[in-house]
Amino acid sequence: MHRSLFAGACLAVAASNACAQSAELRTTPATEDRYTRIAFVSEGPGSIVLHGPVNGRYIRLVVHEPRLAGEPPSLRIETLTHGANFCCRRLERARDVELADLASSSLGPFDPSRAQFEFGLWLGESAFEFTYGGKTLWMSELHQDQVRVRPGKKKR
Repeated sequence: MHRSLFAGACLAVAASNACAQSAELRTTPATEDRYTRIAFVSEGPGSIVLHGPVNGRYIRLVVHEPRLAGEPPSLRIETLTHGANFCCRRLERARDVELADLASSSLGPFDPSRAQFEFGLWLGESAFEFTYGGKTLWMSELHQDQVRVRPGKKKR
């Protein structure tokens, strides 16, 4: 679903060459308990999966406060499953993404005075819109080991 949304957006802004700019950010397996520094949490739309005790799967975004002032926040992308009527929720996978990696990408530089993360909205099961460093961006392919970040256009 999110691929077609991005493809349509790229056709709409092809003249501005915005779709040529994108960055792939490496994710790392979450090993550290960062739940004491949570700044924001959002759960995306789920998908129905009828496989044994699992009835659905969805992604949860957790934004963590930076450890030091002036550092960008970090993101944790969690994949969760649930049973019937949302019982028995289980964390299936958790990966961390460092927003600091965006600064050295083709999408940088970012305005440090506006370097707060602001969640926009979910664009599908594996993509969301956010604002960081004064720029609206879309992060997709959240279920992969590398996420893709592209310039976005506010959908609100």
